[in-house]
Amino acid sequence: MRCIKLPELLIEVDNELHFTQDFMPFASRATRPVSDICSVLIAIIANGCNVGSYTLSRMVQGVSYRQIQRITDWQLTEDNQRSALASVVNAIANLDTSQIWGQGKTSASDGQRFDRIVNAEEAVGIECLHIL
Repeated sequence: MRCIKLPELLIEVDNELHFTQDFMPFASRATRPVSDICSVLIAIIANGCNVGSYTLSRMVQGVSYRQIQRITDWQLTEDNQRSALASVVNAIANLDTSQIWGQGKTSASDGQRFDRIVNAEEAVGIECLHIL
């Protein structure tokens, strides 16, 4: 499996599916300016990775906090997210792997959280463990 960074993956997927057009203002959906695509992807990363608009605006050049926040408030709406997600899900369903693994009507998840009492000595170096 190849190693790819999240921004590169989002760009590659958007080049194929144009899912960012769902987050664009209607006036720019036809032209899809590169700067608008980048701004939308940055807002998606800020929110999807829980980094936040302010922090990500300080990490990237060319996109301000106000731009990211405006996109978050006005363009990353629930309806737009559903539409973009539908594009991605439909593309996945049309892949050859769907023929092998099924249509994706069921899923399994290992994202369960189990509380565990840990003393401070055990917790050293554990970053993702919920400590009671």
